[in-house]
Amino acid sequence: MDDDTDIEWHRAQIAKNRTLIEELEAGGTVGGDVLSETQAMIDRLKD
Repeated sequence: MDDDTDIEWHRAQIAKNRTLIEELEAGGTVGGDVLSETQAMIDRLKD
């Protein structure tokens, strides 16, 4: 891969992870509390 392609791939991964984080934060709750598995996945994606 050339540098531009590599950068674009990483940007796409970041965009997908941000979308996934939003979905997890919106749907991974029970009674307003975030499930521990969901919070662990959110934390990994944010790292």
